[in-house]
Amino acid sequence: PDIVFDKEAIASVLINLLSNAMKFSPEKKEVRVTVYRKDDSVVLQVADQGIGISPEARSRIFERFYRLQNRMTSESQGSGLGLTLVKHVVEAHGGKICVNSEPEKGSVFSVYIPISAALEE
Repeated sequence: PDIVFDKEAIASVLINLLSNAMKFSPEKKEVRVTVYRKDDSVVLQVADQGIGISPEARSRIFERFYRLQNRMTSESQGSGLGLTLVKHVVEAHGGKICVNSEPEKGSVFSVYIPISAALEE
């Protein structure tokens, strides 16, 4: 079926996730975007081979103004609002966002948007 989303909001989700993946990955490392259907959801995944996220940081990364320090540049980058916005948009579409990550091995952000919620718009 055709699926209708708020295209600007979903674009901001993808842009934020891609921006973070590139910001926290060394040059010439792969960033992979995958979109597929799983059961009654559309899944958008952004995977990187970057610095990864510690378990402590994973529990806080969706908090407003929380920023990870980029060990490649020894700086905190961004406003700390990107992932907060991503979570808000995903939840406004009836979905959820999950992150799997290991320090020094990269991260995978998975966004699940229910197809039924998308079709109701």
